[in-house]
Parts: sequence; C-alpha cells; structure tokens
Amino acid sequence: VTVTKVIPEKIPVIGSTNTSEKCCICGDVADGYHYGALSCRGCNAFFRRAVTCKLNFTCRRGGHCPVDKDVRCSCRACRLKKCEEMGMDRRGTFFTQNTDELLSITVGEILAAEQAVLREPATGRDYSLIFEVQMNLMFQWVNSLPEYKAIDDNDDKVKLLRAFAFRYLLLDNIFHSVELNVRDRIVLVNNSYIIPGQIPAFYPGEDPNARMVKLMCVNHLLSSFTSMEMMALRLFIFWNPSVNNLSSSTNIIVQTAADNAMGELHQWYSNNGILNVEERVSSILLLLPVLIVSPQVV
Repeated sequence: VTVTKVIPEKIPVIGSTNTSEKCCICGDVADGYHYGALSCRGCNAFFRRAVTCKLNFTCRRGGHCPVDKDVRCSCRACRLKKCEEMGMDRRGTFFTQNTDELLSITVGEILAAEQAVLREPATGRDYSLIFEVQMNLMFQWVNSLPEYKAIDDNDDKVKLLRAFAFRYLLLDNIFHSVELNVRDRIVLVNNSYIIPGQIPAFYPGEDPNARMVKLMCVNHLLSSFTSMEMMALRLFIFWNPSVNNLSSSTNIIVQTAADNAMGELHQWYSNNGILNVEERVSSILLLLPVLIVSPQVV
C-alpha cells in the first residue's frame, strides 16, 4: 500500500503573520492551518490528542455549547464537533507522527509561534474561570470510568475526588504547556501563563518560586511523554491506593483499576512497536511520588 506523504505547513514567523486572523474554532489568534483549518495551536493540540487517543466526549447540554477562547475547554464534545465542522480532517493526524520537514523550521520561527499564542500572566479571574471549567471536566472524566461507577460507597467516591482535584488541575495545565511546546512557564488552558515571581503562595510561609521549580521539573519530564502516557499518568494518580480510610471493597476496585491502566499501557506499547518499555514506564512511575506524596506541589 502506497501512502502519500502530506507535507505540513511551516509555522509562520510573527513578522509575516496577519495578527488579525482568528482561529475559526475558538476565535483566538490563529497561527496557521492545522489539519485543514485556520486555527490556534491550542485547538490544534486538542484535536490531535482527541483523534490520536480516540477520545469520545458527550455533551450534557444538547450539543449547542459556545466555543470561544474563554470557555473553549468547558465542553470538549462541542469543541471537537466544531473542529470538524470547520474543516479539520482526522486523517491529517496520521501523517504528523513522521514529519522530517519540521526539522527545516528554524528555532526562531518555533519560538515566535509559541509566543504568539500566549496571552498574558494569569490573573485571579483566570484562576477562578479555569477552576470552575476544569472541575466540571474532571467530574465528566471521572464519571466516565467504569471502575468509578462500580464503587457503591459515595463517601469513598468523595475521598477519591478530593485527593485528585488539584492534581487534575496541575496535570491538565502542564499537559497543555507540553502540547504547546512551552518549557519556561506553565501555560493555563486559556493560554494565560504562570512564571516564577508572578505566582501567589498557597499557604503561609511557602516559597512559591520553589513550588514553581518543581512544576517546571514535571513539565520537563512530561515533554518526552506521548499523549497516551499522559493519560496513563492521570489514571495512576487518580487510582491512588494511599487515599485514607477507603473501604476494603473500594480498595480492591482501586487496585484493579490501577492494574488495568498499566495493562492497557503495555498493550499500547506493544501495538505501536515501542521497545524501551521498561525505561518509559519508569519515567512515569518516577513522577508519582512528586504528584501524590507531596501535596505542597499542587
């Protein structure tokens, strides 16, 4: 079977980009055509991850949610639907795994494109908006897990959610930073960002910059992860057997779910011909003590 190679478009330099061009999905500043549609890097990354990981989303509001740069993350089903309505082609994600032409893009062009999508340092309003939206997304994701549905004890469900909530916020925003290929700051899902010296302390006596260093280390480690490995990390953190005072029946479900997640990850490695499995799994497991044992990080 002969496959025609699709050459991706070059990332535009700031000086040659029409800054009035808007993403046809969310209305943010577009940086080029991705998968056939004029879009921003955020919607590009979202579409790639959704298609590559074969994610399915369900809208709880009849499929008519607004999708703009401020609330584009509130309903992923409507965002994915709009991506395809505006011309994004799922087949294009197949060709982005091997693109030698990307090597010809200069460092200056890449950095310029990255900077173009960032808005400004995050404000209190950004934190409030993102918290509300991401908590809603977290509930949707958790309730889609069959093992979670199998837990009969509602108190145990609440304990798992409480232990996971801020870690979900942390991971989702770091995932977004990694997808945008940004390493020197944490980019929130609305493309505002956090940098050292501009973040508040979470508790009295804390050095917020020390926390930022930890976050940047996590960001750096995740930069080599695939989307599937990031999803596996999320599952490993949620199915945390160290959550206190779970019932014995729930503990069994938690352990089984964690084992299933590991099994699915190994199956994915096998299906994709990845050989250095032990090394890659070790990289994932090394992050668990940072994200689970140390609550100060989140």
